[in-house]
Amino acid sequence: LLTIDFNRIAIVELGITAILITGLLSVHYFLSPFQVIFGRYADRHPIFGLRRTPYLMLSGVVTSAIFVMLPRLVHQMAGGSVLAYLTAFLAFVLFGVAIAMMGDSHHALIVETTESKWRGAVISVVQIVTIMSTIMAAVVMNIVRPIYTPEAMQTLYNLTPMIVIGTILLGTIGLERRLKGQALTDAMRKAQEASPDGSALSAAYHTLQRNRQARNFFFFIFIAIFAIFLQDNILEVFGAEVFGMTVEQTTRFQPTWGGGVLLGMLAMGLLSMVLPVTKKTITLIGVVGTAVGMATLAVAALVGEVSLVHPALFGMGVFTGFFNVGALSMMMDMTV
Repeated sequence: LLTIDFNRIAIVELGITAILITGLLSVHYFLSPFQVIFGRYADRHPIFGLRRTPYLMLSGVVTSAIFVMLPRLVHQMAGGSVLAYLTAFLAFVLFGVAIAMMGDSHHALIVETTESKWRGAVISVVQIVTIMSTIMAAVVMNIVRPIYTPEAMQTLYNLTPMIVIGTILLGTIGLERRLKGQALTDAMRKAQEASPDGSALSAAYHTLQRNRQARNFFFFIFIAIFAIFLQDNILEVFGAEVFGMTVEQTTRFQPTWGGGVLLGMLAMGLLSMVLPVTKKTITLIGVVGTAVGMATLAVAALVGEVSLVHPALFGMGVFTGFFNVGALSMMMDMTV
């Protein structure tokens, strides 16, 4: 909703300055380091013997509840309310913290409930399902709210808690093993040994300082992801302001891009099993191909050729899928 719908409505339909909206949407990225902090806290503070599920549920409740507030807030922001801007900033800070908690909890849950030989496949399936969910979300948006009105926007955003909380319940009930007695004591001891007292962020920083390979890979992934996903916050606005597209038309961007990502991940996943292609080569092909797709979008904008938009987005998606396969494989190799 944030990058497919909220940014477009706020910037184009309501006329709020783009830098303010994109700044709000980027807040949660800067709070990603909280994943390290929440990971350590959850390891040491289980709730009823569970270290992942309660925190996953709590983060889902918080993030989805914030979405219900957004339509009213953004319309108040458009009216010039300073209080609305401050409230929106605080809401996105809380959203970022909760997203960090959710990210750590679900990654840890995957690790703790799967065998190492199946972990790569499980993570790939999770990524594919995540992308499929964004495609389905775009379809639902156009069904529930084909034309923008404040009332239709609120109706759409009101669905978020039901979908998010329902999905978490469906996916986690009975998955995590409850720790008790000696098992709980052993888990707490291992958590303490693996992560001694002190700043979790400081420990991560010192690891990057000591390990040159980890440091170089960190900077590569940071730059690559920053470049590839920079378009997330402005793509729908780009379609509206450059090509005059409607909300319904720009909402179709996500299914086009997401479909390409799915195809790219599946195709490269299969090809890498039969062809002698290194993970580094796969990743570089993905990065270069995505750059070509972005260049095609730029050309489409310069010459006003709207027919190039969807092919460019689909191509970007395919090569982003390649990048995901290569980068994920390299990350998993570094954790062995």
